[in-house]
Amino acid sequence: MSNLSPTSNYTSPRNLIELAEHFGMWDRNTTRANGLIDVLWQTQMCAGLNPQYVVNACDDATPLVGGWTESDSGTFDVGSAAVDNRIATNVLLLTATAACDNSQYAELRYIDGGSLPATNPDTGIAGLDWRDTDYVGFWMSALAAGGFGTAGEMTFALVNVDGTGAETVSAKVNLPVAVDAIHQRVELDISALTRDNVVAIRFYCNNANAAEGIEVDSIIRYKFGNGKGPAGPVTFIPIASGQTVARGQIVQINAAEVAGMTVQEEAAVAVNTLGPVVIGGTGVAAGTVKAAVQNAGPAYLRANAATVAGEGLIWQSEHATYGHLVEGVSTGVDEQAFAKCLEAAGGQWDDIACLIGQAQTFIS
Repeated sequence: MSNLSPTSNYTSPRNLIELAEHFGMWDRNTTRANGLIDVLWQTQMCAGLNPQYVVNACDDATPLVGGWTESDSGTFDVGSAAVDNRIATNVLLLTATAACDNSQYAELRYIDGGSLPATNPDTGIAGLDWRDTDYVGFWMSALAAGGFGTAGEMTFALVNVDGTGAETVSAKVNLPVAVDAIHQRVELDISALTRDNVVAIRFYCNNANAAEGIEVDSIIRYKFGNGKGPAGPVTFIPIASGQTVARGQIVQINAAEVAGMTVQEEAAVAVNTLGPVVIGGTGVAAGTVKAAVQNAGPAYLRANAATVAGEGLIWQSEHATYGHLVEGVSTGVDEQAFAKCLEAAGGQWDDIACLIGQAQTFIS
């Protein structure tokens, strides 16, 4: 797997001089991480060339016919509904019919755009190489009756097969809190999981409360994430000394050093808002630690108030649970907009499709 991952010791953009000195397809020094593949990944990220694939649309009216299986029918169950869907017609329902202990799972092998993976002609084994994928993302909402309101009550895992055909289940990744009747994006970091020949995905239930459920819609996978979904083009900008920024946070040009063009976490709506972080870090006085910040293209942002499709968006606040929030602009503050929404928010804390853009015009 590439060293250019969310968990690597990523201190500065890769450069061609170091690449020439330490040439190799993979750089085994994970601090330097300056192999050819690392430079190419960084170039793709800056250009907005983000590998994305549909895993499964979750649109089957009868998901057990559509390829889902249950390890413990009657305990952790798979269903479907044609209401409260975010995309297309149906949404996948995952329900803790009885108390679960993280051993019960729902498994899907139709992970190639809703089809079974093809057989690799070199190995004779079916599966997909997901090493160009660091994240799995999807829409999630709690059922109206509540449920899965604690992080880790649902977990996610991959099933990978080796050259002998033996299958191994990966470590489990916690899902975040689900919110009643609110549609939010889930982004799961799978960069540390073995994924060179993936044959299935699994949702495990770790919820001891019976009759709780969540809805999952449109599962995708991609290389570069901004905390809620695939990232568009990024710019590497030095992080202000002593400041820490993390993936998914919205950042601003450091107000005390605007001329120096360093960034820090956004804390108050202003004209210097940039966009969401893709790769973060902690700034140092030398200015060598840089954040990758999405500065253009499609993105999902979390709304704290009603929005109108097409209106500009400004940073609104930071919520302890739901992270950085945005709202539509009002008269006289259009110069503070850093994005526009492509759809109206269905409710407070909904994630909505937006377009990041730094060229809004302000006429004094």
